[in-house]
Amino acid sequence: MLIGNVGKDPEIRTSSTGNTLANVSLATTKRFNDKDGHSREKTEWHQILLANRGKYKMGEITERYVRKGSRIYVEGELETQKWKGNDGIERWTTKINASEIKLLDSKKDRIDSMTQQNQQRTHHPGLDDPIVKSSPIMNSNEFPDPEGDGIPF
Repeated sequence: MLIGNVGKDPEIRTSSTGNTLANVSLATTKRFNDKDGHSREKTEWHQILLANRGKYKMGEITERYVRKGSRIYVEGELETQKWKGNDGIERWTTKINASEIKLLDSKKDRIDSMTQQNQQRTHHPGLDDPIVKSSPIMNSNEFPDPEGDGIPF
């Protein structure tokens, strides 16, 4: 389980099977006092893979609502991959294959981000798209829509 801020806009791609995949760089910060009593911070960066998994549309939700600076909660499994660099040296990369994502920003922050995004794109997705309606993470029973604007959070 991680809670952190997204370091840059998600990298979105589509698999050969049509699955939306989102790669996110997530920063988590630990605050502590060192042995001299001085306040310190340590930031760790995590690579997160969010994919559509059956009825869970995490890749599509990430594409639509997550931006640089977004605060998110992620659960998942660690996966370590071995690879060789151009210099021939073996390296290891650990990423998190997400099984759950929760958007922690305020509704206003997400709407502002979506408005900004839509002004920069030629495609303007509607707020009542099937992605939002069909996702269990954003099911209207779990997230009531008191404002009736089609955004269930």
